[in-house]
This record gives sequence, structure tokens and C-alpha cells, in this order.
Amino acid sequence: MEFIVVALMAALVLTPLCNAGMSSPGAYLYPQFYDYSCPKAAEIVNSIVAKAVAKEARMAASLLRLHFHDCFVKGCDASLLLDSSGSIISEKRSNPNRNSVRGFEVIDEIKSALEKECPHTVSCADILALAARDSTVLAGGPSWEVPLGRRDSVDASISGSNHNIPAPNDTLPTIITKFKLKGLDLVDLVALSGSHTIGQSRCASFRQRLYNQTGNGLPDFTLNQFYANQLRQRCPRSGGDQNLFPLDLVSPTKFDNHYYINIVVGMGLLSSDQILLTKNSVTMELVKQYAVNNNLFFDHFAKSMVKMGNISPLTGPSSPDGHSSPIPNTNSSPIPSSSGQGRRRRRRTPTPTQNSYQTPTRSSIPPTSPFSNPFTTPRSRGTPSTPLSASDAGDEFSDPADATPVFVWGTNISVQDVNAAILRFLRNFRDPRADPASLIEEGKYMRAIHRIIDLEGGESVDVDAHDVFDYDPDLYVKMVRYPLEVLAIFDMVLMDMVARIDPLFEKHIQTRIFNLKSSVSMRNLNPSDIEKMVSVKGMIIRCSSIIPEVKEAVFRCLVCGYYSDPVLVDRGRINEPTRCGRQECLALNSMTLVHNRCRFTDKQIVKLQETPDEIPEGGTPHTVSIVMHDRLVDSGRPGDRVEITGVYRAMSVRVGPTQRTVKSLFKTYIDCLHMKKTDKSRLHIEDPMECDDNSSTKRTVSEDDSLDYQDKVEQLKELAKQPDIYDRLTRSLAPNIWELEDVKRGLLCQLFGGSAVKLQLGTGCRGDINILLVGDPGTSKSQLLQYMHKLSPRGIYTSGRGSSAVGLTAYVTKDPETGETVLESGALVLSDRGVCCIDEFDKMSENARSMLHEVMEQQTVSIAKAGIIASLNARTSVLACANPSGSRYNPRLSVIENIHLPPTLLSRFDLIYLILDKADEQTDRRLAKHIVALHFENPENIVHDVLDLPTLTAYISYARKHIHPQLSEEAAEKLVCGYVEMRKRGNFPGSGKKVITATARQIESLIRLSEALARMRFSEWVNAKDVDEAFRLLEVAMQQSATDHATGTIDMDLITTGISASERIRRENLLASTRNLVMDKMQLGGPSTRLTELLEELRKQNSFEVHLNDLRNALSTLMSEGIVSLRGDSVKRI
Repeated sequence: MEFIVVALMAALVLTPLCNAGMSSPGAYLYPQFYDYSCPKAAEIVNSIVAKAVAKEARMAASLLRLHFHDCFVKGCDASLLLDSSGSIISEKRSNPNRNSVRGFEVIDEIKSALEKECPHTVSCADILALAARDSTVLAGGPSWEVPLGRRDSVDASISGSNHNIPAPNDTLPTIITKFKLKGLDLVDLVALSGSHTIGQSRCASFRQRLYNQTGNGLPDFTLNQFYANQLRQRCPRSGGDQNLFPLDLVSPTKFDNHYYINIVVGMGLLSSDQILLTKNSVTMELVKQYAVNNNLFFDHFAKSMVKMGNISPLTGPSSPDGHSSPIPNTNSSPIPSSSGQGRRRRRRTPTPTQNSYQTPTRSSIPPTSPFSNPFTTPRSRGTPSTPLSASDAGDEFSDPADATPVFVWGTNISVQDVNAAILRFLRNFRDPRADPASLIEEGKYMRAIHRIIDLEGGESVDVDAHDVFDYDPDLYVKMVRYPLEVLAIFDMVLMDMVARIDPLFEKHIQTRIFNLKSSVSMRNLNPSDIEKMVSVKGMIIRCSSIIPEVKEAVFRCLVCGYYSDPVLVDRGRINEPTRCGRQECLALNSMTLVHNRCRFTDKQIVKLQETPDEIPEGGTPHTVSIVMHDRLVDSGRPGDRVEITGVYRAMSVRVGPTQRTVKSLFKTYIDCLHMKKTDKSRLHIEDPMECDDNSSTKRTVSEDDSLDYQDKVEQLKELAKQPDIYDRLTRSLAPNIWELEDVKRGLLCQLFGGSAVKLQLGTGCRGDINILLVGDPGTSKSQLLQYMHKLSPRGIYTSGRGSSAVGLTAYVTKDPETGETVLESGALVLSDRGVCCIDEFDKMSENARSMLHEVMEQQTVSIAKAGIIASLNARTSVLACANPSGSRYNPRLSVIENIHLPPTLLSRFDLIYLILDKADEQTDRRLAKHIVALHFENPENIVHDVLDLPTLTAYISYARKHIHPQLSEEAAEKLVCGYVEMRKRGNFPGSGKKVITATARQIESLIRLSEALARMRFSEWVNAKDVDEAFRLLEVAMQQSATDHATGTIDMDLITTGISASERIRRENLLASTRNLVMDKMQLGGPSTRLTELLEELRKQNSFEVHLNDLRNALSTLMSEGIVSLRGDSVKRI
């Protein structure tokens, strides 16, 4: 009886409040509504929402949309949650809600938890309001106090849902009217539209903008057309209605102001979004302000959400007994009861006029100057400028709501987490050099993907491991430790992104990782590195032929002819079917491989050897096998110094080729992922994956690299315009070596080189310049060789004493892996397109010297050994240095007599320099000061105006690659006249004979030198000054090495034969005098005569000096003619 009285009193008290609620709907809503009846209500809602959003980032937008779609029908009364029953038709079936609203299961879970905590207390309408606030905060948005105390509705309005909720294609006046009917103004309209910063929309919601915006078959031209083209690829004119697209392309799961930035640049997804900028000056100004002021947007959004939450709420009891109507709906919950607890709570509640939650007055919008739009239309698609949340993966590309967690076998690494991390990295990573103000500019790898798609060039995206580490160190660690699994996910995400951008793109794009944080030496690879990603550096010494490897195998049944489906090959293992797949056959062991239906991939085995600088003292170089696949095949050549990034693998070895039993020892190799040519101090600064011009595997150069390259080219061209560039280049070559200016100029010409000319019938003239340095010990010859070796593109440094003939050219050996006979390249072949530096050239064996003749002129190495007949390219410049016999150069002897080299080999050098150690006090003092100055810093000794090594290498590299000078008419005429003039100098004094002062090889050398000098100026034409300098350089070298000291003239016979023309004439005269003396003074068969007597007689008869050795040489010739016989010191005529 007491309960009835209390209930009646409560009803009487609440009746005027209900009436008041009808006149002022939000007057009885306040944040503390459940402080006493259900104090943990907000905590329970927040925890369940957080769990749902963590599981699926899209859920934040879904819960926010539920609250919005509920409030815009009959007010915030949870009518949206009612299912169809009896006369009730659920609002879920309305056009705005069908295939759009979701997240009901989260509301059900919250309601169940609250019913356990405080039964029949918290309404579903308040749950929707709290969940909307919490999901906004979890997505990175603002927070606000949610007024509570709403009662749930017991009926739904599908017509109200169809007509009151703004549609994506409504006009702006229609949208304004719908907001106005709910008591919301233009500020509320623009601020609440910002909820589209998260979530997705279906193709059907914006297709009209893409194809028929105004009904005349024309698209909406306010939409960024580049963005529109991407949307059309997955949203065709027909079909694909359910395809989802992010409402905010930049940060689809992060609550921020990028939604307004997208509108400013014409990339608002829905028509209702874009018209905020184009159809009304007030809304346009608000959009622009929110685009540059995120805090202002957050403030206005929070206040508008409170205002929207006060749209026509139901308050007070729904019946005199205080209980809601018992409509069977699991999604609808009763209002707070009028039990004693409820009455006590209401008695303690302050009066509405004192403490009820009032919507804060919106701060006045700050006046703005004419809006200066800092955003420009991107030249390609926008990508997120802010890292996404941890569960962002799949929001745009997949829907993982029902996905079962998958882990990498043997680890706790979630495949979904790795997939999410990779997606974030590829989409969000920005180059540190990029302008931070470019908020909507694409990331580095998104640009690379679009470049591949747009240009259809390249089949891989090179990913810098340093970028991965800087963006996500945890992802880097997983990638290095589990490369096979992580790289597979990398490729899967990459292909999924490509398919989303261009569904018609058919090529398979792979990810190639390079530039790990640290590289490991070959000799330090151990079993703990197996199946991990490693990076090693070395030099390629051998490349196998291309091997076809089965990628997909097809089998045929020998009984019925049935062809099996393609069987994927897993790490070299083919799972051959044991039974025919045809149900009518099912024969056992009848399947055989069909080669012409299998799919093969290219494979190549490369042998990599340690570089000399990595070999420890007393050690020998280690080697490792590298397995190349697909486009990596033939990307390197023997002699290349490379950095290999790959997976260190181990392979079992069979006891015998016909046995399945394997040994306990495994053979290791590196499965190559990426190859980069290294050693940037060398002449060619090469890009990763760079190949020959005729290679089919080309690398797509990034736009950033292209811009940097253009800047460097402009700097080099400005440098080439300097009038003293020739002298600057000379000073920059080996600046620590004192003087030797002409020698350095000749070496510069060798580095720049001439242009190779191909003539008819396959013949041609080489463009490489060969130089020989001959001189006394301690004259910096070896240091010059070392410096040239650093600058040369593919240089090999070797010593003549330690080089054999096959070591210089090539030799035949057996491959230890395959047992096949293969060719191993020698130093000259490995130096192809480079400079081969040979020290101690005079110590080389005769066999080794004989192999150099073909290389230095035809630039090939011919091999005919062990059934292998081949001609290898050795297009190399030879730089050699030799010491004279006796360790001191004898100026009275020829170069050939000093270093004992065959004339046929010596004549193939374009320039031969003598570097002699002459005693001179002034010269010695200057040299000593220069050497001492190298050991302490003295500003006075610093050589100014010298190019650093990277600039010098870049300058030479660009000239060799892009400058191909041709002879002008003036230069050609000067070459002809100069050569003829050189030949005229050969008139021997006092004789009718001529001395050969120049040969055809000299004019070819002059052409090469002239072209090299023109290249130094970046000139496409050889001028007269180049020819004059070429003549001067050649004459300087010839005056040192080919001057006859007896006559003081240049005599090329000293180089070609080792004997000067004057010496040859003197020997001929001596032979004639000796013959005449023997005939006149000695009788046939008479007594013998002593050599000293003949020598005295010859000295009396001839004006030139005669030595005993000269007489012996003459008598040796007469002996060969059968005129005399020589025994000891006696000679007898026979």
C-alpha cells in the first residue's frame, strides 16, 4: 500500500515536469543524470566502445552516424534501434539507413552490460549519445559533456527517416531547411558535416557526381578531376554499388580537419560536402576557417553535438507506473524506473533552472581577412599526412570485422598488424626533405606506385629500409627477422593498392628492400643469420647463364590424358600429384610433367667475392653465391662492386645425384632481393638496379632523384663554362702529388677518353687511351696508379709480378656447384669499360705480355680452351708503370732497352711518360717542402680552387656518358697538317734517308686526345685549340721516350723497334766496313786474326766511334752469312 502511495506521489510530481519537457525538450537533460542510479554507466559505455573501435577503426564513424540518423527523425529517442514488429516498420529499412548504418551489435553489448550493472535504468537513447562522444574521442576528436536523461521511443517513423535525414545529393537549400527544422543553424550544419572526416561511403552515394550530376550526362566539375578519375575506376556507371570509399582520403580513421582541406582542393567525396564551399558564402567561409584552424572546428563540433543531442528528447515516465511500454524489441530499453532509488535520486537533483545542462553559447566566429587558400590542387592523389591509428589497416582496402587473427608461424606476430603497419608506411611515409606545409602532398612511395602505373615502367618498388626504420622501427625488426613472411605481406598490400588505383593494371609489382641499417661481412655470416634478411658488399666475379626455373608446374595423366591445375613450386619443391584428379580415372602414380604448359622464371647464380678492403690481414677473400630471379637477372656484370640485400638461405645437399638421402651439412646462399652498385667514389655514380642500355630490365627513376640529378647537371655545366676548367681539373687530379703537370693532363685525357668509332664491316677504332709511366723509383708512379684506380669506373689494380696470362684475361675452370666447365674472367675482362692499373709492368712474364697485344688494340680476349671458344670484351684503358732495369733509368739507352719490353707491345701505348729523379737543389727543396707539408696543417700549403673527389667523379661521369664530341672541319684539317709536319721532321742530317717521327697510330692517338680535351669542356665539337694541346701532350711524351740522343730528334723507331734510325745507319756502316776489311785483309782459309787488331783497323777507317761489342755484333752477322768463323777472341775467314 505504501508503494502505491509513493508511486502515485511520484507520478503527480513528474506530471508537470513532463509538460515542461514538452515546451523545453532539453531542460531535463544533464550529465549527472545517472550519478546515483548507475554511476558506472559512462565507464561501461566507454570501455565497450573502445574495444569495438580497437577491433575495427570504422566502428567510430558507424556509432557517430547512428546517433545522427536517430536524432534527425523524431528526435534523439533511439527509434532507429526498433525492429519491425506488428504495426511498427523499422527505420533501419529506410533509404538513408539501408546498407549504411551499422554497429547495432555494439549497442546491444553495451545495453546487456548495463542491464547487469543497473537493470532498467539507462536508456538506449543515452547510450547512443555517449557512444557517439566516446567514438569521436577515440578517433582523435574533441570531447564534451553529454546531457543525459532521455527516454526511449516505442514507435518508429520510416517516412521521417526517408525525408528528414539529409541525403548525399540534396541541394544546399534543402539541407539547410532540414537542419533549420531541427533547430540547427549554418554553423551547426558545417561543423556537424565535419563528422565525415572519418568513415566510408558507398559508390551509389556519389556515382551521380561522376557521370550525371545535373541530369544532362555531365559530371560534377567542382570535383577534382584527377581524383574523379581514380573514383571512376572502382565506381563504374553500373555495378559496384557496395564498393566503399573513404570520406576523407587523407586520414580516413582520424578525426581532424582534413575533411575541410579536401573540400578546399575539390576532393570532397559527396556532393553535400562540396557544395558547402561552392553554393553559400557563409558556409564557404566556415569551411575555409576550419581548414586552417583545427581547434576552432573541434570547439564548434562539440557544441553542435550537444545541441543536436537536445533535439526533441523524450523525458519523464512513459506511463503512470513509471515503466516503458513492453514492446518486444531487444534494442529498446526501459526508461529509469520510479522506484524508491529513483525517487531519492530525483529529490536530490537540483532544480532545472539552477543546474540543468544548458547548451553553451557559441563563441563568435573570429573575423577573417580574405581567405588565403594555402592548399593547391595536388598533381596526383592525396595521401595521409598524419599516421593512422593502429587498426587503420583494412578500413579502406578491406573489412576485417569478422577476420580471425592470423599469426606468423612460431611467433606472436599478427599478420593483420603487419598488414596495417605496411599499409600505413606505404601510404603515409614522407621524405624528410619534403615541405611540412604540404599537408596533402603524396607520400614518397605513393608517388612511386602512381609513377609505375602511369608510365607502366618497372615491375618493382624499391623500398629504403632506412625509411621503414624511421617510420616504424618495430616493422623494420619484423621485416629483418621474418623476411619471407613480411615481404609476402608487403607484396600483397602493394598489389591491393595498385588494384584499387588501377584495376586494369596487369603487371605483378614486387617490393624490393635495400639499404639495411647495417651490412655484414661475408666471413661473419653464420647459422643464426639463416632465413633472415642480410646485406653484404663485394665484387661480382662470375655470372652464370640464365637458368629457367619452374614456377608453376602442370602435370598430365599418362592413362587418360587429364591435365592437372597448375601446381605452385614452393622453395624449389614441386608437390607432384600422386593420383589423377579425374574422377573417372583416379590412377595412381600416373602424372608426368608437361614442360610446355609450365610457367618458368629466369634464374641466375652470381658469385660474389669480398673486396680487398674487407679482407683481414693474412686472410684470403671469401665468396658467397647469390641467386637472382626475374628482373634481377643480368643486372650486374663481373667486375661490378655491389651491395646485395637478400635472405640468407640454407639448402640441403644430396649424398649423390641419384639418391634422396641428404648430408648433415647444408650449402648456404643469398636469395637476392635487391642489388645496388656501390663505391660512389668511383667514376660512375650509378643508380640501384642500373643496367646496360640494351637491357630489358630498367629501373624507374624517382621524381626526387630526377630533380636532384637535374640540379647537379646544371652545376656541372656552369663549372664547364669556366675558362680555366682545364687547369682546375689538372690541379684536382692527385693534388697531393707535386708537379708532374703534363703527366696529370695525360691521365685526365685517359679518364675522359675518346669516342669509339665503328666502321664498316664490323671494324672500328678504340676510344680508350693507354698510358705507360716509366721512371726511377720513388717518383710517385704507384701513387698515381692508386688515385686513378679510385676514380676509374670498374678499375682493377694488379701487379705484373703477381699476374699470369690467364689471371689477366680469362681461364677455364669447373663450377664447384654445377660441375660444368665455365670461364672465369681475369683482370682485363673485369675492367671492361674501366681502367686496368698494372704496377710493375716490367716484371710481367712473357706469356702475360703476349696476351696484352689483342686487348690493347682490338679490346677483346679470344679464348679457345676445353671446348670453349669465345671472344670476351675487354674495352679497357691500360695504365701501367714500369721501373728500369737496374733501378735507375739510363738516358743513353732506349725505353725498350731500359725496361726490356717488346716493341710491339710498347707501340700500343698512346702516351709514354718518363718520370726521372734528377738532382737539382732548388727542385729538391720545393719537393721536400711539399712532402713535409702533407704531415701538418698549414693554411699556406692548402691548394685552393681544387674540385673535391665527388664533384670530379660526377664531372667525368657526365662527360663520358653524355658528351660525344665530333671533329670539326678546322680540327680535321689541323690534324692532317700537323701529322704531315711531324713526318717532315724525319730528315736525317747528312743522309738521304728519313727518320720515322710519327706513325698512323700517332694520328689515332691525337684524335683520341683531342676528343678527350673537348669532353673536358662539355663541348660537342673538337676545335683547333684541342688539337694543338693534343699535339703538345704527344710531343712532350715522345720527347721523353722517343728522342734519339745522338741526333736530338724524335725517332719513332725507338718505340717500334728499340733502335733509332741513326743507330741503325751506324750499324749498317760498321757492318759494311767490317765486311770490306775481312775481304781485303784476310785470306780465304788463312790464319786467324785477333779482334783487337780488327777493332784498331776499323777505328782508323771510320769517323764514328766503334766499340768491341759493336764489332762482335757485326762479326755475328758475317758468321750467319758464312763468311767468317769466330772462336774466342780470334776470327778466321772461311
